[in-house]
Amino acid sequence: MQEISSQNKEEEMKRNEIQEQLNACEAHLLELKQILASSDEHALKCFKKGLIFEEEYPEEASAYEAARLEYNSTEAEIDNLRTMLDVAIKEEEEEAHKEEE
Repeated sequence: MQEISSQNKEEEMKRNEIQEQLNACEAHLLELKQILASSDEHALKCFKKGLIFEEEYPEEASAYEAARLEYNSTEAEIDNLRTMLDVAIKEEEEEAHKEEE
């Protein structure tokens, strides 16, 4: 019985760690969205004036590109973490069901 309880605690810790990573990635995604939105405003102004964003705001354009790449990477990481979390939750539920039997 102690072994099962210990295993449950390990599974819960694993789930909590995944959830913490997921929360951190989601918070980071929000930060990246703010960077992208700010640059979008400048890009729209340039478009309306017939200017080229990359020429008018070269540093911001490269920061935008870096943020966009990181955003895509973070989204993929979030998808992976959600899958891992789903698996961890299912494992916990299966263990709990085994304990009930």
